Amino acid sequence: VFSSTKRSRPRMTKEIEDGLRERHELDVRATVRTQDELSAALDGLPREFVGARYVVLSFLFDRPTEARLKEVRTWDTSPERLVVRDDVVYIAYDEGVHNSKLTTAALEKKLGVATTARTPETVRKLLA
Repeated sequence: VFSSTKRSRPRMTKEIEDGLRERHELDVRATVRTQDELSAALDGLPREFVGARYVVLSFLFDRPTEARLKEVRTWDTSPERLVVRDDVVYIAYDEGVHNSKLTTAALEKKLGVATTARTPETVRKLLA
């Protein structure tokens, strides 16, 4: 979590990725979200997911094609449930995440874009 006066999200993202690579030898992607965007993502959590054993918000790094979004929206992920919104996919794991076939890799393959998943509790901590 950080503050910046910079306005270019792509430039900030690149600087973060470059810094992680140079300082920590980590070759990872970064994504930048504002406090308002994180709050909106929490506010958009489907009410029917309350009480699920494990819930995650998968933030999208890029915008998937409409065809990919349509495919994901009609994807049978039972017993897991998912809801796709603008730049977040909400996932409820009613039976837990460890034996699920709905993995980050599977979701990314369907969407055609990278994601990063966080629990609602983690997002709340980022906002605190």
